[in-house]
Amino acid sequence: MTVFGEVAASQDYPNIRPVLDFNFAATKKLKPEMTFARVGEASFHDGVGSVKFVGDNEPRFEHDIITGECKGIMFEGAGTNYSHYSRRFDVTATGSWVKVGSSSITADTYTAPDGTSSGLHMADTLTGADGTTFNGNVLRQQITAGAGVKHTFSIYIKLITSTQATIYIRDGATGSTSTANAISNTRNWQRVVVTSSAALTNATAHSFYIGNTNGTIAVWGSQIERSDYVTSYIKQTGATNGTRTADNGGVRLDGEDVTDIFNQGEGTLIAEVIPTSSVANQGTVGFYQDFGTVNRIELRAQGTNTANARFESVVGSSSVVTNANSPHAGINNVSKYAFAFQENNYASTVNGGTVQTDTNGAFPHGTGINSMMIGEAVYQVDGAVIVKRIMYYADRLPNSQLVTLTS
Repeated sequence: MTVFGEVAASQDYPNIRPVLDFNFAATKKLKPEMTFARVGEASFHDGVGSVKFVGDNEPRFEHDIITGECKGIMFEGAGTNYSHYSRRFDVTATGSWVKVGSSSITADTYTAPDGTSSGLHMADTLTGADGTTFNGNVLRQQITAGAGVKHTFSIYIKLITSTQATIYIRDGATGSTSTANAISNTRNWQRVVVTSSAALTNATAHSFYIGNTNGTIAVWGSQIERSDYVTSYIKQTGATNGTRTADNGGVRLDGEDVTDIFNQGEGTLIAEVIPTSSVANQGTVGFYQDFGTVNRIELRAQGTNTANARFESVVGSSSVVTNANSPHAGINNVSKYAFAFQENNYASTVNGGTVQTDTNGAFPHGTGINSMMIGEAVYQVDGAVIVKRIMYYADRLPNSQLVTLTS
């Protein structure tokens, strides 16, 4: 590259280090002083595309199933898998998967995404499913919809000899069909996801289909959710719904781990986050007095308008600052947030955009700020986010540096 004339460097980086720097995507672990709570089992993808399960109080560090890149620590609300027999496609029973036409299922033929390699719950092989939805050779499951909500269907597929596979949702009342395709010419497991284009008709049986254009595919881990987004796979083996409890409470710090670093006069929070669903006012990171609502400073991935971020300062239970005009990059996309706070000198931005300021807001100094929460809020809103990184500077950084750090 040849450049003629002068080049101006407009980026302005801090010459100080953050006093807290939690790079979850890089370290894939919590610091010893952090706490995390969840009741029950939950799943995530590891760095080689496998599905892993963890138990009580174990955090999950989610990875891209195709590239293996670590996205960060994952937080989800409660979930339900309405797809019965989600790991056995050859069963003949009420509510099970049904072969339509000349399709054929052979059970337990491939190592499953969770590593199951012998006995039940290995991946099954689907052959001859060369039709499209209700008028061809496919594999079908039917369920009755919830009350006027969209549905999301997901399944793990591995192309064996086939070059294409498709999943379908068909509204049993209107006949409308939504589809999604597996990635062509890949020989690795992938998770294929489709959401109905509209809310499915209530109290009507609707069909969920799997088909492929030629050859064979392996299938495992079907999931049907009454929502417009997909969540982590919920294990289910029989004729009942599978459930997952919420990651309730987030990652927490308190006591001297907070009071020793929190500046009672000013500061700056930087967050790199992937919202995974539109959830109004879901918290990403905040400082609190005793994990309460009375005095707090919060950076929220989304506000009441879920297309925008929200930055909040609350003193004595009154909101003294609310900046909620900065759009984020959207669901399942990475956004970088910055929130600088000081008495009558607040500023925020997302992804290097226009800095929003507030020069008439109190600061909760002297209120006993002694706790910190990541991935959750104190007002009972379960997060649906993946947090890549959190940084806290004990200084109110200049607006130009907020832009640089989030660009």
